[in-house]
Amino acid sequence: MAYVDLNPIRADMAKTPEQSDFTSIQERIQKVMQKQSCDLLPFVDCTHNKETAIPFELNDYIALVDWSGRAILQNKRGSIPANTPPILHRLGIDEKSWIQHIHYFERQFPTAAGNIDKLRQLAEKTSRSWIKGMGQAFSPIPS
Repeated sequence: MAYVDLNPIRADMAKTPEQSDFTSIQERIQKVMQKQSCDLLPFVDCTHNKETAIPFELNDYIALVDWSGRAILQNKRGSIPANTPPILHRLGIDEKSWIQHIHYFERQFPTAAGNIDKLRQLAEKTSRSWIKGMGQAFSPIPS
């Protein structure tokens, strides 16, 4: 999965996973930012025993793709530039805020998640004055 999701980066057609058009990683990131359901199927053996599944969540996969995309490979044209900030930073989410909110994520952000500016934009775009979760919204990362 990660190999395919990194193809646009390796071909030097995109610099980050969220810019990789027509990939599942871009679609998953968009769903996460819009607070839509987007779970990975469990990693299980041929018996499909979920009790022995490898504990690997969507946020683990996104981090894996981001980390893997930074590796410079001699036989590939592109990689995520080393000076590119980590994915949470690029998405405008403070890491400490993310950790605090992740335990109660769906309860706090039933409609959408992100920094307060993005939630305000969504509210305006959808002709609302408020998006549930704005009170717990992430603060924008200072430049």
